[in-house]
Amino acid sequence: MQKASLARTVETLGELEGLRNTLESYRSRTTVGLPDSFWSEVERLRLKGVADENELLANASWCIGEIGTAQDQFIEAYRLMRNDQFYNGWCALENCELALRSLRRHYLGDHARFGLDFMAEMVPRFQSLFPYRIFFSPAYLVEESHCSICGSPLGLDRGCDHQVGEVYWGKQCARVITAAKLLEISAVENPVQKYSVAFAQGSSYNYGAIRYVVRALRSPWHGWTYEKQDIDTGEPLFPGTGRNEQCPCGSGMKYKKCCWGKTRKKHHFLVFFDVPPPPGYPSYLEDARFEVPAEVPGPTVEASQTREGDSKPSPPGSCDGEQGSSWLTSRST
Repeated sequence: MQKASLARTVETLGELEGLRNTLESYRSRTTVGLPDSFWSEVERLRLKGVADENELLANASWCIGEIGTAQDQFIEAYRLMRNDQFYNGWCALENCELALRSLRRHYLGDHARFGLDFMAEMVPRFQSLFPYRIFFSPAYLVEESHCSICGSPLGLDRGCDHQVGEVYWGKQCARVITAAKLLEISAVENPVQKYSVAFAQGSSYNYGAIRYVVRALRSPWHGWTYEKQDIDTGEPLFPGTGRNEQCPCGSGMKYKKCCWGKTRKKHHFLVFFDVPPPPGYPSYLEDARFEVPAEVPGPTVEASQTREGDSKPSPPGSCDGEQGSSWLTSRST
């Protein structure tokens, strides 16, 4: 099916006008998702397309639903992070990212109209402030699977004409695995599935940087950006360690031949908000550390702000942090 025709149908078909209007008002929704009536109407129109043998309508309904999913997951991520549910917020960001990826493949229309371009810019920006660096990546031997569209068994010598990722009659084709054997689990830095975060037992991550930013935002639809610098504190990386002792970094080498002479670093984030944070929001934090119980450490925060209309910012604040910590400065643009 021509993708240009699909985009025109999404953006101009009269039957979709009510759904389009709802999606275009995305900025009015900050913590609440789309109503059940929206999703019921999406499914009604998809089934109507199937009944009328109008695949264009069915697939346009899928696009509308996927746009709604992206918006809902973005709003949900904001709500969860505001409530200090950071891992769940991380997963919602990934769900939003997956919906955006599907839309880039199939919907060639106006992405700015429904906030898609904004989300595509902001999701990786939010993700970059999370302290997660190591993830698990499982490898499976697939023993049994079938096509989600027609149900045909899939294998080296069998299959069907449907392609994984393509949309047929308002449904996206997937490979459904019903039997598999786990072969291995690897620790990786750039995972395919970002939700597989490594959590060390008895420790916790430091969410200070992401918490500071998300609480400064009055709405998930307010833009922000940041600049990051590494500040050398001049302090020894492992103070109190003798030159001939084993290096605490775990290399197995003597300290003098490994990390001797290395110094502690702290991260400095200068944050720019399109909309000023709420009145009284701190422009400087000595330590932005925030940990969720039973999870591993990380950042600190500093901020300076301008009120709307100011030509010069107030003096920037600052904060100190340990190795792997963050220092944030914020300004309103």
